[in-house]
Amino acid sequence: RITDRLSVMIGLRADALRFSSRPTYNPAVDSVFQRRTSDYPRARVQWSPRLGFDWEPFGDHLTRVRGGAGVFVARPPLGWLLGPARFNGAGVRTLMCSAQRGDKIPKFVADPGNQPQACADGRTFSDGAVALVDRNLRMAESFRASLGVDKRLPWNLDASVDALFSRVHSDFMFVNVNLRGPQGMDSHGRVMYGTILRNGTVDPSLASGRFPEAIDLRNHSLGYSWAFTAQLNRSFFDRLGLQAAYTHTRSRDLQSLTNTSAVAPLDIWASGRPLSGRHDDLSTGVSAFEIPHRVVLAATYAAPWKRWTTDLSIYYIGESGTPFTYGDSSAATRGDLNADGTNVNDPIYVPRNGTDPSEIMLGIPAQGEALENFIRDTPCLRRQRGAIIARNSCRGPWVNTSNASLRQSLRAIGEHDLSLQLEVFNVLNLLNSSWGLFRVPNTVLLQHVRQTSDASPQPVFAFDAETAGSNTRNVESGYQLQLSLRYSF
Repeated sequence: RITDRLSVMIGLRADALRFSSRPTYNPAVDSVFQRRTSDYPRARVQWSPRLGFDWEPFGDHLTRVRGGAGVFVARPPLGWLLGPARFNGAGVRTLMCSAQRGDKIPKFVADPGNQPQACADGRTFSDGAVALVDRNLRMAESFRASLGVDKRLPWNLDASVDALFSRVHSDFMFVNVNLRGPQGMDSHGRVMYGTILRNGTVDPSLASGRFPEAIDLRNHSLGYSWAFTAQLNRSFFDRLGLQAAYTHTRSRDLQSLTNTSAVAPLDIWASGRPLSGRHDDLSTGVSAFEIPHRVVLAATYAAPWKRWTTDLSIYYIGESGTPFTYGDSSAATRGDLNADGTNVNDPIYVPRNGTDPSEIMLGIPAQGEALENFIRDTPCLRRQRGAIIARNSCRGPWVNTSNASLRQSLRAIGEHDLSLQLEVFNVLNLLNSSWGLFRVPNTVLLQHVRQTSDASPQPVFAFDAETAGSNTRNVESGYQLQLSLRYSF
């Protein structure tokens, strides 16, 4: 405490991570990727200095200014860090022969000791997936600064304004080091990492055909976010309390990583960000976690009787839908528009006219009119005609969440209380079946079915108007009731 009106807090935290064992050593990986599979991040200490303050500028207990700044380190993602212990390229070996390549598929042999050893084109067994971790990897670390003002207003109103800024110091990114690099561009400017075959399957250009994938976990220092919140509170006779708040947020990141497991390294890398450019382009974009607008309304009420108390609380949260990218996907062997080995990270090209074959080839030309209508009715597609859609430039419908809870205390049993509680999830849908619906957008807009057979092959797509848009076939769209009996110890 500096004065009666000013307090300052200073802190210093240290974080370190050390592994007591190492993954299995695989010299084959070392020779291809120049990275020891037995390596784990070196133990290092990450220091987190922090400073905070609390200030009453006028000494009247009506205005308070608070804030702080510091460095914050997140928990280690053990599922990702333990990847090399499971995926070191020495697991199950696979022989994959393709008739589309002109191979003669070997016949099935029941004798495990007399299995086919190669395809007709000389292709041999591929080793297992490889997960790598940078030896200089740091834990996720960010700088954060906050500033808030609390003000007591007339009419028994409490107001507060808060601002929060965060800047990445070190965060995680996954890199597919098995890709050789760009092999050219398609007619729309999409960077290609391999070749798309006539039937729509792909042949990525790999640094080593021995390994189906090699995903490296590294650090980057890109990305930021900020949030601004305004809030009002009002209480009436200690029985009724009302609260209203609004938050505006902006968030930019390099990859929006959501998969916390190490079951499939390629899936984690592929789902991090949709892109049509170079994989080594470290430009930030709209984060998949960004919610630009959020409104919160809440009310609590305590009944006037004191013997068996009754409490009612209800709240509503309205917020922007999650950002997403319209992409192309189909069967596991098709839909990879940039031939990088996965079909889950490819944003679509938005045609200037959905009925023009020079803009988009449809297997069923009659689907062009339905596609054109969908583009015209979808703002994020309409404004990006003639271009590959930008990452997370579309957004799901507004989301409404409303819950209520009624608590009734019962006769006390000795020194312990017994209460009955009824909770209603999605009150809006209980009031009206067309309210409170949770609309989930279908991000897969087109299905890649094959390539054209001319000298310059182009992708041929299918469009299903019935599945396009969003759907409400989910548990969150219906109301739920929960009745519980509580006994306090």
